[in-house]
Amino acid sequence: MPTQTGIDLINQAFSLDGPHTADTVIAAAAAIAELWRYLGHATIGGTRNLLADPADAYSVVGLLSVADRRATDVLERLAGYAVNVGDESTYTKHFGHDDPDGSPDQIQAGMHYAATELRQAANSRRWSASELDRAAGWLSHIYRNTTTSDEGAALGEEN
Repeated sequence: MPTQTGIDLINQAFSLDGPHTADTVIAAAAAIAELWRYLGHATIGGTRNLLADPADAYSVVGLLSVADRRATDVLERLAGYAVNVGDESTYTKHFGHDDPDGSPDQIQAGMHYAATELRQAANSRRWSASELDRAAGWLSHIYRNTTTSDEGAALGEEN
């Protein structure tokens, strides 16, 4: 399947223009989790034959870097959401809490802790994207030599 076909499938299911609702955002997060599951199953038997051409590995690693950078933005926005909900909890009764009395101070503290964890997750993704970029850089100049025996040995073969 060409890369553009995969992008088109996602755009059909999740239009960038919306509508954006809690249900579509949750569904998109579920789709991301399933795509990671797919990649796990696809690579479980190894990647030597699956990604026989290093250019394919370069594409996968590069696209995963892009995904991490996009995830960083989303996680930062979710951290901002958590802070806003925590702060709002101090002047409204619209929020409850399971432990022990639902007081606004506990809600605010819990949401601010969640924001801290989300920011740390965003920083981890940012770091991961940088590491993936470096890995992609190492893969970028390697390709499968498809020359015939008249022109020289193919990659992995001896003369």
